[in-house]
Amino acid sequence: MVAGDDRWHEVFERDQGRCRYCGFDLLETFEHYYVAEVDHLLPRDVPDRDELQYLVLACRACNGRLSRAHGLKLTTFEQRREYLRHPDLSRPTRDKYEHYLRRRSDGWAREPEGLGERTSTTPAVTRASWKTLPRPSITASLDLDVEFSPADAACLIRGHVPTEMEDRWFSYFEDGWLNFHRSWTGAHIFGLRLEESAGRVKVVESWVSRDKSQYTNDDLEVDREMVRSVLEYALECSKEHP
Repeated sequence: MVAGDDRWHEVFERDQGRCRYCGFDLLETFEHYYVAEVDHLLPRDVPDRDELQYLVLACRACNGRLSRAHGLKLTTFEQRREYLRHPDLSRPTRDKYEHYLRRRSDGWAREPEGLGERTSTTPAVTRASWKTLPRPSITASLDLDVEFSPADAACLIRGHVPTEMEDRWFSYFEDGWLNFHRSWTGAHIFGLRLEESAGRVKVVESWVSRDKSQYTNDDLEVDREMVRSVLEYALECSKEHP
């Protein structure tokens, strides 16, 4: 719903120009008013979703973080507000925000040579960041032919900690291997060994679990498609919350 709609203005008037989730004043500047948004409590397939009682005035930051709320069946204002208050939801972005606050207070002093490179390739996530099971005793070679730019590889190496119930994968980088575990069970499903070559980072060795108690698929083509999807998802999450 955009600012030109009559219903948008009704919502803005009713909520007195403030984000109902965080209280931010959307009339503080014209720029803030210009990007004010309306959050739909109900999903698209519900006929009454545009009724006033199912609409909430929101700032862009809050509304953006609610992008997965419908998938989690959060359809009331109270549920969505509580979801936004979860301490882990915005932790990576908040950590970066606080980093830049410190940098500004230091007058943007130049960081020591090479620090940026070390920071980009040092994992932010470790095996201990999540409850995990060990590598399965039975695996199969994936023969995965995938490569990444150094920037994308750095994103993957930082790892990913789930922050939502629907987030099914936990990943971390250790001893040259990028590891993927199921977030609900901790089962170790995929392992990818990365090496840099000719300005690219390539998967040079890969395996998939064949422990039937943890992972039931036995079709390698399906496994390869799945791991590619998991890699795309991990990259998307990392870029969303740098």
